[in-house]
Amino acid sequence: MPDNLPILDSDVLNQLREDVGADAMPVLMDALRREFSTSFATIVSSLESGDLALLETTAHALKSSSASFGAARVSAVCLKLELAANAREDSAKIKQLIPQLEATVAEVSTIFGFNAS
Repeated sequence: MPDNLPILDSDVLNQLREDVGADAMPVLMDALRREFSTSFATIVSSLESGDLALLETTAHALKSSSASFGAARVSAVCLKLELAANAREDSAKIKQLIPQLEATVAEVSTIFGFNAS
């Protein structure tokens, strides 16, 4: 993952806000919060079960939605996961990407206030 990628590209996020309107953002942010949680769990469980096709499609979907919100590093890690699953790389190699995904999702979640009570 390139270190020069921002954890959050505010220009992309601002463009999304402009495109959908500020009133729609809370609903979209809640959808992203839920997607972070469910997609991460699906990626981990599909890796454990050897279902690389499911891992690939889940990583692809999370890559796209993360990019839409400006979460550039999450999107970049998801791309790596997607490509590795598509190439049917060894699960040990794919598993090495999980901590990166977890850390970047956690960082973006904190920025967006998903972890707040």
